[in-house]
Amino acid sequence: MSKAPSKPYTILQLLSEDINYQIPVYQRNYAWGRPQIRALIQDVYDYYLKSQTTRANYYIGSLVVAKKEHYFEVLDGQQRFTTLNLLALFLKSKLKNKKLDQFNGIHLSFESREKSAILLNSLWKFVSDQSIEQKIERLNAEYGDHAILRGYRIIQEECLKIVQEDKLAEFADYLLDHVVILRTMIPELADVTHYFDALNNRGEQLEAHEVIKAHFLSLLSAENEDRHVVHQVWSACQDMYKYVAYGFSPTDRKQIFGGSYHEWCVKDYEHLKSCLPIQTPSKDESTESESSYGKELSLEKILKLNPVPITQKQNEESSERFASIIDYPNFLMQVLKIYVKTQLKDGDASEIALDDKTLLESFKNTIIDASHAKDFIYLLLKTRYLFDLYVIKRENSPQYKGWSLKKPKYYSSGNVSYVNTFSQSEVEGESELALEGGQRDLVMLLSAFHVSYPTHARKNWLLSVLYWLIDHSDKGIGLNNYFAFVENLARTLIKKRYLSADKEDYESFMYGDAFECNTEVTPQDIETHFTYQMISSFCLNYLDYLLLKKEKGNHTKFYFSYKDSIEHFYPQNPKVGEPLPEQVRDSLGNLALVNQSENSSLTNDMPIQKANWLRKHTKVPISLKLELMMQIVEKNESEWNEASIEKHQHDMIELLIEDLNGKACS
Repeated sequence: MSKAPSKPYTILQLLSEDINYQIPVYQRNYAWGRPQIRALIQDVYDYYLKSQTTRANYYIGSLVVAKKEHYFEVLDGQQRFTTLNLLALFLKSKLKNKKLDQFNGIHLSFESREKSAILLNSLWKFVSDQSIEQKIERLNAEYGDHAILRGYRIIQEECLKIVQEDKLAEFADYLLDHVVILRTMIPELADVTHYFDALNNRGEQLEAHEVIKAHFLSLLSAENEDRHVVHQVWSACQDMYKYVAYGFSPTDRKQIFGGSYHEWCVKDYEHLKSCLPIQTPSKDESTESESSYGKELSLEKILKLNPVPITQKQNEESSERFASIIDYPNFLMQVLKIYVKTQLKDGDASEIALDDKTLLESFKNTIIDASHAKDFIYLLLKTRYLFDLYVIKRENSPQYKGWSLKKPKYYSSGNVSYVNTFSQSEVEGESELALEGGQRDLVMLLSAFHVSYPTHARKNWLLSVLYWLIDHSDKGIGLNNYFAFVENLARTLIKKRYLSADKEDYESFMYGDAFECNTEVTPQDIETHFTYQMISSFCLNYLDYLLLKKEKGNHTKFYFSYKDSIEHFYPQNPKVGEPLPEQVRDSLGNLALVNQSENSSLTNDMPIQKANWLRKHTKVPISLKLELMMQIVEKNESEWNEASIEKHQHDMIELLIEDLNGKACS
């Protein structure tokens, strides 16, 4: 395969260029939803804020195309490219901007997808007429809940949530001039199908974390034993779907994690190295061993190294039981940020983004010598151990459903099971859904965080949790102090990010125990900030968490699931009856979380019809706030009107006030 030429383009250059792009029929439909769109807008906005001092460009990814006679065929990057077109359309509808005037038409079409093309061009026509907000409902009525329209609506909502209105013009300028995409054009005579297959076949791609591993090994080229430690630890940590202890041989496992497999038994890097001696190779293995850890180890050889051989008994759980809430590249970014914060005197953790697109640059600029490499490897394994025991996982076993917080338990008989992390029981732990008390509440709150911020690069809450766990690992991590920390983190996040006119940066409050305890929240604060297009998913999920705690013993089948759409229980444009006043319609009392498919099905039905549909068709637990709202209208088919909305809102505000103002920080 000959090398494809690449060239960086600003978004303005890309969108204003007189070149047509076509999405081929073999590509999947436009599929980005709220998490991906929100992440893109948030990333650009974050870099815009940073640029006020540095004016640095933000590299957003790549666009791979094949040149045809009259257009470019898009092979990779179509989801991002389509979203950027929709975002530019939205900004053009909101702003009078000379740069946006250069964006003079939609140059994107879809092979064999007539509806997508019609809707995209209709949106463009409405933008040109400055009438998009009035006419988009007509498109929705005519074409249904189509992905293109849904994407535009999400952009509309999320952009106005994330970007302060007075910053929208500057945000647009930054997006157009300083956000850069790399367009790669494959050779004209190349086999397009082969390129497409290669792009979508992970086996043909070089993973960034493999390059980082090679970087570590190159820094330790003088010491075979150190390179062996890196290889062992890296191989064990990179499988995020299996407890890290099972990434080591039984002998090494007991040295590092104790006889039960859930203790931390090493005090520093040198101690860790002593637990992982290089095994003396047999005569047949000596050549391979030399090539694996010799001084002349090339990148190619590093990537061909086999994972550390692990013997797993049949009674040890396989990786399929547990699903991690984060992947390995993003976990590496979490640990790197903690490393800079805790171990580099001159380091600035705020400069390290959680976005794995910066993985290579961040690591090569931070880990610059053997001492850095050793310290990081020790921190990586320790953090991964804490992550396994104290951060939720998704259970995939037939016996359990939802989220769990478990530790491995090894018995002298040779059997291994999983018990609840904060349980003293010697038997397999129950499902958290059946538990009472602190562990269940902790699992629920951690899962509320996770489903509210599903995008890996937005998991600032996880960074805060991991930092706290590292900081308290030698002091003792008990259920009470850990649970108090997570609750106070949630309250502080709400106060400083969602109930404040000036959102504070995460870096100012996310480390340690320095939480906001004294600021009094008023009902007016909540009424002002917890409205449609302003309230976050996390705030609504936190309300569900408070309702769950309040009604102890109830909702034993409830667990938090991904819900990324904010539903008006009384519809914005009802099929029958009169619209409610905007301030009532868009208030907290009329809003609840649903998932995207539920949102598409509920449309503009009245509340009693919505309740009936949800009872029959929903496949995941209903939001507890929405459950309360449904019970009101189901009781003798009562009306959902201004009075009931205001009463429900009063109850929710009262619950929030009691929690946010009545709890002491620890």
